[in-house]
Amino acid sequence: MRSYIRALIFGVGLAAHASAALAADWSAAFPSDQTASWIEGDRLKLIVIDLGDDPEAGAMLRAAFSESDRVKLVMDGSSLGDVSGLDDVAIVSRTQALPVDAVVLLRTFPGEDGSTAVVAIYDKEGQAIGGFSATPSEPVDMNESHSSVGASSAAAAVSSVTQQGSDELAARLDEYLERRIWFQNWAAVNSSTGAVMRSWSVPLKGKFGEPLKGAAFYEYMGKDELASKFRRRRVGSAAIILGGIGSAIVAPLLLFPRYDSNFKPTYDPNTAQKIVGVVAGIAGVTLFSVGLGRSSFPLKGPENLRLVDEFNKELRTELGLPDDIDARLKAATEYSSPFSLNVSPWVSPDGGGLVATGSF
Repeated sequence: MRSYIRALIFGVGLAAHASAALAADWSAAFPSDQTASWIEGDRLKLIVIDLGDDPEAGAMLRAAFSESDRVKLVMDGSSLGDVSGLDDVAIVSRTQALPVDAVVLLRTFPGEDGSTAVVAIYDKEGQAIGGFSATPSEPVDMNESHSSVGASSAAAAVSSVTQQGSDELAARLDEYLERRIWFQNWAAVNSSTGAVMRSWSVPLKGKFGEPLKGAAFYEYMGKDELASKFRRRRVGSAAIILGGIGSAIVAPLLLFPRYDSNFKPTYDPNTAQKIVGVVAGIAGVTLFSVGLGRSSFPLKGPENLRLVDEFNKELRTELGLPDDIDARLKAATEYSSPFSLNVSPWVSPDGGGLVATGSF
């Protein structure tokens, strides 16, 4: 498990450093001949994918390749969609249908002495075939050998940049896991047919799964007005239920005659009273059912999910973590624990079944 978390921190480090990259003047960082010397062959077709937040670096790198006589075509990565949350192998796999010979990945990292550009070059099979680094003040060197040393240098540069401050990153990641909101999914399954009778989600806080019940769900996100509405709706539901119980109690008193100790009738309902009793009985059952089934949440399910998504996003921004951290976390833990499932029986007047809870 530790290896997965280390890999997660490493990936988050790449995204966090890339998102913090400051704009720099890259006009002299990528001389055409030196830049093209890091790829082997002629009349090459390349795709240059910018994974940082410094568009000028990507533009200058593409221009450098385009100006070389050895390069026939240079594409950008816009056709691939959002690949910021993918690792290098997954990004390269997306280029399989493109008419390119090599995939060039560019990342920019901030530093005390200025930004650093790290370039990794892959063939269509995902094998590293080159790599180099450059800064605005130190242009890329000429590669004399076309060996894989460049790829190793690029990997070392990436590792060095992301390793710095990894303890701080781990602390921020741990704080996010402690403060974020997530959901535990439940489902009631009929044991005879296997059909899902009902499903619902329970909001939980942090890595230890502290329940956020009722108004506490909104209060934790700072939505005090919604928390107040929840309490008012709960009081309203209780009033409806009590009204239904009251009507159900009154109904038989109106419908049926009453006798004293000598079995002499003290109350003999007429037709109008019986009608009122029937109406009271129907109203009692209806009110009780409505009150019992009425949700106290002022927002519907999708709107509550949207609130949680916004809360977690603001939390990630506060802690300086990338938006895809949840996907990275899931990927890091799924291998060792694909899913968890707990099953318990349930019984009702209409039959019975199983209640399943877990991540699925």
